[in-house]
Amino acid sequence: MRFHMRLTFSFALTAAAALMFAQPAFATKPLLDCEAGTVDQVLCENTELMALHQRAITTINRVITKAEELKLTAPEKEQIVGDHSGWLASRQNCLDVIDTTPKECLMQMYTTRVAELEAQWWLVPPTHSPETYTCGGETVKVTYFQTDHPVVTVEYEELRSVFKAVPAASGRKYEGPFGQYWWTKGSERMFLKDIDKDPLQCTGAEGNRPL
Repeated sequence: MRFHMRLTFSFALTAAAALMFAQPAFATKPLLDCEAGTVDQVLCENTELMALHQRAITTINRVITKAEELKLTAPEKEQIVGDHSGWLASRQNCLDVIDTTPKECLMQMYTTRVAELEAQWWLVPPTHSPETYTCGGETVKVTYFQTDHPVVTVEYEELRSVFKAVPAASGRKYEGPFGQYWWTKGSERMFLKDIDKDPLQCTGAEGNRPL
């Protein structure tokens, strides 16, 4: 309930937005519905998943606190609610997976979600100073973070997005929104900014000094 109250009163969100974020499945452990055929049932039956569930609650509460400290506008705060509500709903897809188990699917979702929030809101330190590249004539800044699931933030044209590590045939690939990706192999760097165009070759790496 503390989580709900912080959203409703500290954020002064609209009632509808607050209800979207205060989903029972993401409130507190006693409010989980452990009936068969639900995401909650999978959580209730696995202590490791339950620990990830609680960690996600802690992480989103830290995001809320930081949003308050930064004095974000009401629309910005409601965006946090909407984004997280969408993630909560997407967990349902894990009940229909065929190439893995619901448990493994949810573990991946929770681990990735926590890492994305930690990087997006600077809740954990970066592994080293941001790296600055020139990609197709554009300046791109990439920051790697100390998260359980590898993620980076990619900044360009006043935009900043979180890219998460995904399997790659070679090198390391980090996938962002709308099909974008950041790829590295040795000294090579490529940034796919537009899925309708070829990846941009990147040169230079200013500021890549380990912290």
